[in-house]
Formats: sequence, C-alpha cells, structure tokens
Amino acid sequence: MSKNKIAVLVSALIASVVLASCGPVNENTNISTGEVTEKVTEGTTAVTVAETEAETEKPETKAVTEAASEAAATVEETKAAEKKAVETAAETVKATAEAPSLSGYKAAYLETCKSLASADGDGVKFSLVYIDGDDIPELAAGNDGYWISLFTYADGKVYTVMDHAPYGAMGNVGYDYLPGHNCIHNSNADFAGMIRYETYMKINENHELETFRVIQADYFDDKNGNRDVDEDEMDTYTDDGRFFIGDKEITAEEFADYQKGDYFFINGAKTLDEITAVFES
Repeated sequence: MSKNKIAVLVSALIASVVLASCGPVNENTNISTGEVTEKVTEGTTAVTVAETEAETEKPETKAVTEAASEAAATVEETKAAEKKAVETAAETVKATAEAPSLSGYKAAYLETCKSLASADGDGVKFSLVYIDGDDIPELAAGNDGYWISLFTYADGKVYTVMDHAPYGAMGNVGYDYLPGHNCIHNSNADFAGMIRYETYMKINENHELETFRVIQADYFDDKNGNRDVDEDEMDTYTDDGRFFIGDKEITAEEFADYQKGDYFFINGAKTLDEITAVFES
C-alpha cells in the first residue's frame, strides 16, 4: 500500500475515535456541551443557596414564633386583669350602694368611736344612753373599771361631756344616770367610806357637765363637829349618818328622796363592730 493511502486511512481512523469520544449529538438541541455544564452548575448553586437560606431562617422563624406566643399570652393576661379589675370595681360599687348611708348623730358618733378605738385600743367599748330626755341618745365610751367618757350631739356637732373620767379606785365607784331626767350621779368615798360625797350633775345648755347638788354623808361620830375625820374618830364608823347640802343639814328621809329612781350605770358595753352594727341597723 502506498504511503499516501496509509496516511488517509490513519486520518480517517483518528476522526472516528474523536467523534466516538464526544458521543452522539442530538440534531434537535442547540445547547453545546459547555452551556449544559454551565446550566447544571447554576442550578446546583441555586439549590445550595436556597437550602442554606432555609437553614439560616429556621432559628429566626422559631424566635418569631416564640415571641408571638409570648405576646399572645401577655394579651390574655392583660385581658384577664382588666376583667378582674372591672369585676372588683363593680363589687365595690354594689357594696357601697347596699351599705346604709349614715348621717346626723349616727355618722358623727361612729367617727368618734373609731377615733377612740384607734387611740385607746381594744379595751374601749361603747353604749348609747338616753340621759337628757330628747330623742338623740348620748354616747358613752370607756374601759370598764378605769375610765368613762360621755358625748352628746347637738347642732350637727359632737360635744365632749366627760373626758376619760377615772373611777374604780380611791373610793370612786363610778357614774350612773336617771334615764330621761338629765341627771348623772357619782358616788365617791373617803376614809374607807366614813365620808361619802353624792354628786348630781346635768348636761347644761352649753353641752357641758354641770354639778347642781352635792350631798355629804358622814358615817362617823363627829365629836368636834368639823365634818372631818380626826385621828381620834378613825374607829367611830356608824350606819346612822348625818347628811349635809353645803352647810345645811338635811334629814335621812330627805337624803333618801334625792336617791330615788332607777339609776343605770354608765359604761361601754359594745365593741366597735357591734356599735357600728347598731348605727347601721
């Protein structure tokens, strides 16, 4: 075979090998091998970026969800609190509307009772007593066996008639009253009862306590007539007393007349809550 023919055959063979390595070409496509590679690369990159963004967004999405849940819970709590406040206000308004409205001496006396309870503690108790004969009672307040205060109401005001008057010691047995007769009585003794002072008082037009009679009852043998227990008279107690209004001696019968009547002891008997219930009834 000639050298020229051999060269032609070798060239043909090389061309066949090159075509085979490139693979078949579809006549209908106009995308070269390089373009296909580029598109595939771009698609892969896009998928990778999308997946990365999705992974990045996951914690942010969780945080947003949690924040939204917390906000919703806060809104619910606020609504619940507002509802409770409205209900409480409604209950307060209802209670206020249902509570009796005090006026006049009841309201004024109640404030006096509260003030005394605050100042004197739980020992103080209260009573309403009808002393001066009008339709408005007096207020008695005290600690039994220790002191008594007395108040009267007039012209829209509370007047103090007695202010922590002590009793229960030194021969002072306390205070009583004759209901409706404007008469308050106190009995006080000296020398172990050998001299007794029976004092009668009233509430005057100035709403003050005024003494209108004092009777001295002497239960001893007054040898020198000085109306005082002298040293040599200390053991001369007698049931047959002598009675004096000032310098004037009166009979035992006259003294008994002054003592007549159903007197009632003046003291506090009710706690603050109990006297409040009386005012509100």
